Amino acid sequence: NYADEDRARKRGLSLGKQEHDGMSRLSGYVDPELRATLEAVEAKLAAPGMCNRDDETPVVDGQAAPEAACRDLRSEAQRFHDGLLAGLRALLMSGELGQHNGLPASIIVTTTLKDLEAAAGRG
Repeated sequence: NYADEDRARKRGLSLGKQEHDGMSRLSGYVDPELRATLEAVEAKLAAPGMCNRDDETPVVDGQAAPEAACRDLRSEAQRFHDGLLAGLRALLMSGELGQHNGLPASIIVTTTLKDLEAAAGRG
């Protein structure tokens, strides 16, 4: 039997260092409340055909059409990743997070001029 105090002490997530390929490892333990929340997001946004970055217009609202689900070749883990990303993007865009250091909570991207020009087909 685990007490709430035991679970509270054990909970935690770690976001590892960004690797050379841009990927980062996420690991840790989630408490029952976060697990239930993640499962609800997963059931909606990680269903086959939802939030598929391979689709021209990914379905993020409503329900994916059967043909969208059939052509979805992502693994369950990839669908969970993409669904969680869609949910977190929606939270950021909602404005509900308020401000951080006096500015709206948002993603800040940095790049070099060389990389920007290369991505634009000019480098």
